[in-house]
Amino acid sequence: MVHVELIASGAVSDITDAVKTSIKSAFAARANVDASAITVEVTAASVRITVRIATPPAQTSSVQADLATALVDASSASTFLASAGVTVTTAPAVTVATVVVSTSAPSPPPPPPPPPQSPASSSSSSSSAGLMIGIVAGVVVLLLLVAGVVYKRRIDARNSQTLTTTADLGSSKTLPAPSATSATYGV
Repeated sequence: MVHVELIASGAVSDITDAVKTSIKSAFAARANVDASAITVEVTAASVRITVRIATPPAQTSSVQADLATALVDASSASTFLASAGVTVTTAPAVTVATVVVSTSAPSPPPPPPPPPQSPASSSSSSSSAGLMIGIVAGVVVLLLLVAGVVYKRRIDARNSQTLTTTADLGSSKTLPAPSATSATYGV
């Protein structure tokens, strides 16, 4: 980038947008660049005009040398900017500004957010509780079945013991042996 700094007579308010456009056009023609590559800044100090010309790196030196020749003193700079109506009072300074581009390593990306809980993982505690309830219910049912079987066997054992005792204590009568006539039908 080439910088041209010059002091002109008059007031800052004298440098209107139209004058700035005229200054841009003069420098664009001389530097052989588009007017959009030129910025004009006006500040107080009588009138300080700073012109910045964005040039491709390969052309920077030649543009700087050409402008330094064209703007060697206040008189030649005034002639150069006559179309803009600017009278330069001191010799312009034409310099090359080195643009430093910082190429530091980009900062690392932030850590990813924790993954959202899926419905399965959020209900894992409820499914664990359901599993526990199912196991407890199964054990209770199994214990009831075992208790029922034991109870049934005890009842059956008591009933069979009662029948045996009744059969042993039955009547003490002796029954006669069956006769042959009683064995025939229709006697």
